[in-house]
Amino acid sequence: LIALIGALVMLLMNDGGARFSFGKGEIATVFATLSFIASTIVSRVGLKGIPLGIFSIYRTVLGTIIYYFLAIYLYGALHFQDIFSAIVWKWVWVYAVIVIIVGQFAWTLGLKYARAGDISLATSFSPLAALVIAMLLLGESPGAGLIPGGLIILFGIGIGQFGRIRHQRAEQRAIKARDMALDDALEHEGRVNFKGA
Repeated sequence: LIALIGALVMLLMNDGGARFSFGKGEIATVFATLSFIASTIVSRVGLKGIPLGIFSIYRTVLGTIIYYFLAIYLYGALHFQDIFSAIVWKWVWVYAVIVIIVGQFAWTLGLKYARAGDISLATSFSPLAALVIAMLLLGESPGAGLIPGGLIILFGIGIGQFGRIRHQRAEQRAIKARDMALDDALEHEGRVNFKGA
């Protein structure tokens, strides 16, 4: 929630005099975020009994089919008119290697083996990562909200990490106390020399 507040600060403090408006793009972003959260939860549950390769192929094929029909519906058949041009295939291969093969494989591997706290930590960096990528690749200006919003996001991440560390230490103390109690019980049983009936 704190990271979300930081992202909102970034949006509300953008420069150029533009006021924040809630239009089609913002609505689509909200639905994309909700769908991403749902897919992360479903993927985490589904990955427990399914091999990673099969899951990746299934997800890519299903996503491609959904995208194809959605694009046809929204933009018409002309949306795919340049599908065989050389420039498109050049960037398709760059995208396929960087995003699909490396990115999705790493993310899916993380979903399969990481704890929920680790996944939450990774997704907390998304707003900052999106801004940095937009600045580097697209030359966009982040606006005046970058520093305060970024600090709020980092503060939220720090609070989450502090909570995780406290929880891990409490678990370790509980395990240590249980082991000590078991050792004491075994020692007491040895002194009494009672073996049962």
